[in-house]
Amino acid sequence: MSVIANFKKRREAEKAAKNQATEQQEINAAVAVNLVDTLKGLQQEQADSTDSVNHAADSVTDAADKVEQSASAIDDSANDLAYSADSIANAASDIKEATAELKKPSAAPKSSRSKKAAAPKKS
Repeated sequence: MSVIANFKKRREAEKAAKNQATEQQEINAAVAVNLVDTLKGLQQEQADSTDSVNHAADSVTDAADKVEQSASAIDDSANDLAYSADSIANAASDIKEATAELKKPSAAPKSSRSKKAAAPKKS
């Protein structure tokens, strides 16, 4: 083989290697762009998920506050009912005592009707 033929073969081999390296760089660049796009998509999904979780946590906190307020209102109502029950029991006791007093025989004179009936008849 002549020097020129060797030179041409070497030059063709260098061109082929350079073309192969260029193709590999293009493939690597395309893969890198694809990976960057995928990463950006995943970051956006993570941000959206974080927002959703934060919103859900706020909703749970609001619901817990409402439950606490309801429990406090129920407790207040229970106290009011207990007070009312005590008042009703006291009133019932007062009524029972008053009824007992009314049923006791009175020391006061009997009505005029009963006096007339007890008086002797004049002939």
